[in-house]
Amino acid sequence: MAVEDTQPLITHLIELRKRLLNCIVAVLLIFLALVYFANDIYHLVAAPLIKQMHKGRQ
Repeated sequence: MAVEDTQPLITHLIELRKRLLNCIVAVLLIFLALVYFANDIYHLVAAPLIKQMHKGRQ
């Protein structure tokens, strides 16, 4: 790697900031899209546990 191919630290930090902001925006968008389905997702995930709890009582 030649010396002229290296980037200064500030350039790397700017690139890191852009990528982190993109990740944060993506997570927020997915979160906001899934909040609407929170109850459905909860019931889907909790159904096996609830089924096992009812079997344990009998």
